Amino acid sequence: MKSRAVWVLVGVLVFPSVARATHPDHEGERGLELVLSPGVGFFGNSTDEVFLESRQFTAGNPALGAFDGTGFAAWGAVGWRLFPFVSAGVHASWQALGATGQLSASEARMGARDAFRTYAFGAHVRVYPLSFLASRQNPRVFFNSLGDLRRVELWGSLGVDFVTSVRRTRTYEADAQDRAVWTTGYVGVPLGFGADYRVTQGLAFGVMLLVTPLVGAGTTSVLDDHIQMGGVNQTVTTTTEYTPAAGGNTQVFLGFSARYTWTPR
Repeated sequence: MKSRAVWVLVGVLVFPSVARATHPDHEGERGLELVLSPGVGFFGNSTDEVFLESRQFTAGNPALGAFDGTGFAAWGAVGWRLFPFVSAGVHASWQALGATGQLSASEARMGARDAFRTYAFGAHVRVYPLSFLASRQNPRVFFNSLGDLRRVELWGSLGVDFVTSVRRTRTYEADAQDRAVWTTGYVGVPLGFGADYRVTQGLAFGVMLLVTPLVGAGTTSVLDDHIQMGGVNQTVTTTTEYTPAAGGNTQVFLGFSARYTWTPR
C-alpha cells in the first residue's frame, strides 16, 4: 500500500500535466448547473376574471375571454449541484399570450386593442433520485456505452415563484391618449418533473413538466382617461388596487430542456 502511494506521488511530480487532467469525482454531477427549456405554457383561467373585480360582472355582463391561455413559453435556470442527488438554484420564465378580441359593445365601439405579457421569477430545489445508485457504481462517471443507464437522470423539483405577473395593456383607436393597464401578480408553487439523457458527463437533453398553482392574486389597475372639451385638454390617471374575481390560477409548462453542469477541476 505504501509503495502504491509513493508511485502516485512520483507520478504527480513527474507528470503534473497528466495529473491535472485527471477527472474529479462526480464530473457533471456537481458544480454550476445551467438549464434552458423552450416549450408551451397553459393558464387554467384566461378570462376577464383575472383582471377585474367580481362586482364588475353581472348576469347580463359575464366574464369574457381575455387572452389565449396557451402559447410559446421559455424557462431557464442557474444553480449549483451541491451533490449528485440534489441541486438548488433560481429560475425565470416567460410565456407569450395572444388577445382573444372578445370585448363589450362599448369597448368595441372605441376600438379597444389588447396586448399581454407574462413572466415569473423564483427559486427551487431539484432532486435526482437515481444518483443514489449511480454514484455507488461509478463515482467518476465514465460511461461504458450509449446505453449506459447512468446516462439517464430522472428528477423532481419543488420551488416558489416570488413573482408571477400577467399584464394586459389596452389602447383605443378612438383616442390614442386613452389607455388602461391591468397587472395581476401571484405567488406560485412550481412542482417539476423531468427526465434527461446525458450525451456527455456535463451535457444532457430531456423533457420537463412544471405545474404551478398560483395563489394570492392582487391586481393593480392604471386608467388614463383623456379629457378634451370646453377648452380642457388633460389626461386623468386613476390607480386602484384590489383582489380580482379569480383569486387563484394554475400555470402548466411542458418543454424540451438542455442542461449543462460544469464541475470545477
